[in-house]
Amino acid sequence: MFLWMLFPLSFVAVTHALQVVERVEGEDVTLVPEFSGEAEEILWKIQEDKLVELVGGRLPHYYQLEGRAEAQLPTGNLTIRRLTGNDSNRYTAEILIGSTYTYSAHELRVLPPRPTVRYVIGQEGVNLFCVSPVSVSFVWRDGGGNVLAETANFTASIEKLRNKTDVTCVVSNSHYSNNRTLQLDLPPEGGESSGGHTAVWVPILVVMLLVIVVGVSGLAYIYRDSIRSWSSGFSAVPRDPVQLERTKTITPEEPFCDGNDGQAQHG
Repeated sequence: MFLWMLFPLSFVAVTHALQVVERVEGEDVTLVPEFSGEAEEILWKIQEDKLVELVGGRLPHYYQLEGRAEAQLPTGNLTIRRLTGNDSNRYTAEILIGSTYTYSAHELRVLPPRPTVRYVIGQEGVNLFCVSPVSVSFVWRDGGGNVLAETANFTASIEKLRNKTDVTCVVSNSHYSNNRTLQLDLPPEGGESSGGHTAVWVPILVVMLLVIVVGVSGLAYIYRDSIRSWSSGFSAVPRDPVQLERTKTITPEEPFCDGNDGQAQHG
């Protein structure tokens, strides 16, 4: 038991300004108490409930968060690991130094992670998607703060969003919220979007590419077949046997016959 509880009138109280600390769910945090001198005893509280008691020469005694909280003398630093939204609270260190009792308070705010947002323009309108890695509630708002939907994903008509340049997905845990804004690039009335968010162009481009590939392949086949036919026709023309005979080369040793009297003449 702390000595100041037995003799409260013999101790002086010193209070430091409140420290505000923000972290995101899943992260770790270390709360550093403010005091001067060598601490004899430190009691960390969550609101008015004991969290951990540190007394010189003894092991820390945890009342809450055992397994996730860690504190040691002489610094008195309190580390909480794997934060959740429910860890948001006021943490106060009561430090005993001689006859002085120092209070060091910390406001811990644990925010949900910023969500991932995207949109796709489909046949039924604009499909908006908001994804969070932790359990949260979702609210979509336009640039003026007006609520568009209270779900993670929803579909809105292009006409409804045409005059809006951005929308924001707000995610909230049990205490705090976080958000991410999505810039919209919607087609004007009677036009098409200049952004890369539509799913309509993807199948069109694929079909066009297939048509080009098939067309080029067909032309190549026709050209190759024509060349083959022309080559075959040229090499298959028969030659006249008589003409072949008449074009035979005559050597000086061979007699020449004119074909009329069958007698050989020598030149």
